[in-house]
Amino acid sequence: SESVVHAESLSSIKKKQQENAKKAKESQAKLDKNKSSQAAIEAEVARIDKLSSETDLKVQAKQTDIKETKEEIDVLKGEI
Repeated sequence: SESVVHAESLSSIKKKQQENAKKAKESQAKLDKNKSSQAAIEAEVARIDKLSSETDLKVQAKQTDIKETKEEIDVLKGEI
């Protein structure tokens, strides 16, 4: 009877180990998915930062163009 109890407890332990291994695998899969999502978010943030910088440069260039155009207009006004 002792060996039957021992066999049952071994079976119970193995079953728990299998359940734990399954849970660990599921947790790892969730972690991997989160890491992937995090990487995608970071890439999108970097892309937006780059676009923002490019836009800032374009705005600065336009402001310079406007300033130069105003100066040209002032010169022309002086000639009239």
